[in-house]
Amino acid sequence: MSIEVPHMQELLSMTSPARYGDGRSAKMGERGGALHLSAVLPAISGALGHPIPTAIHRDPLSLQTVLGLPDARSAVIVLVDGLGYWNLNMRLGHAPYLRSLMNDSVNQRPIATCMPSTTVAAMASFGTGTCPGLTGMTGYTQLNPNNGEICQLISFKNAMAPLDLQRQPTVFERLAEQGVR
Repeated sequence: MSIEVPHMQELLSMTSPARYGDGRSAKMGERGGALHLSAVLPAISGALGHPIPTAIHRDPLSLQTVLGLPDARSAVIVLVDGLGYWNLNMRLGHAPYLRSLMNDSVNQRPIATCMPSTTVAAMASFGTGTCPGLTGMTGYTQLNPNNGEICQLISFKNAMAPLDLQRQPTVFERLAEQGVR
């Protein structure tokens, strides 16, 4: 299988904001909708038979359909920080198993991340099924609203307590409330 990878300038020009919500992107070139990092866990909750809607994804079952996820009794999610669709496609020769997955047409489309795409913001979006503006996790360095100081979310210097900082429950927490392991 061969996938043409855009030149770096073209990749950098793809910075339009991602759309949130349950549908596929309306026009070619738009990012987001069900093909967004925040849609993955709500879609999996639907696949497990315990759909968890979120503030920006109201229909987990439609997300499940768009992402091509079958119904399941359990699921394992592997997320590799920094391994994007284009990074993977440029080095498929080094990843035989992932290369085999790319032969399935449902996997031949990128899923957008959030903006900013820092690990802090992206993992909070992934875990809660929402966006950085709702989670309060907007980047490594941000303003602490309690004391007006700049806080650092790697060492948590001047930061709020983590349970106070993240303002949205995770999909895992909400599944646990339903008795799902």
